[in-house]
Amino acid sequence: MAEKHFQSALQRTKKFEGGWSDHPDDRGGKTKYGITEHVWYDYNNGKPPYGIEDITVSDAEEIYFHNYWKRVGCDKLSANSRVPQRVLSEVFDCAVNQGVHRAGEFLQQAYNTLRVGDDFLVVDGIVGPKTCAFIQGFCKKSAYATALTVEIRALRRDHYKSLAAKVPSQKKFLRGWLKRLM
Repeated sequence: MAEKHFQSALQRTKKFEGGWSDHPDDRGGKTKYGITEHVWYDYNNGKPPYGIEDITVSDAEEIYFHNYWKRVGCDKLSANSRVPQRVLSEVFDCAVNQGVHRAGEFLQQAYNTLRVGDDFLVVDGIVGPKTCAFIQGFCKKSAYATALTVEIRALRRDHYKSLAAKVPSQKKFLRGWLKRLM
């Protein structure tokens, strides 16, 4: 779990994922270090050793690594260090805050918007071998990697704004969500 890319992405995300929270309008419910009670129970097959209130930073980091970094494919994207940290950090943070599947979709959509040539990715949210190969090849040029990061952020922003418009109780969180993208 000491992968340098993961640790760097985690440090960015931890700036936005605080200690204990149980806001009545937060759809995640009880949360500590950004890990929801539901995720904590699921990670421990429904039988956690202690309640969400007592998880440690180490518990949270382990879950971030397995449930978000690996599930969204950042471990595969970072192979051979072809994908810059800024892209990895954006995809990881999106997985944590907006869901693993959506993060994969946003990565694929961003690539399709910016791609050179006729190679499109199926937008299925799965960061498999083809998505990894296309993204790694695309990111060989630093300017392309920067554009990819900007496009992922735009998709994230639009999603946040859409959510706040559709679910009025979530509008109070919009400013914090947008701050996360800056």
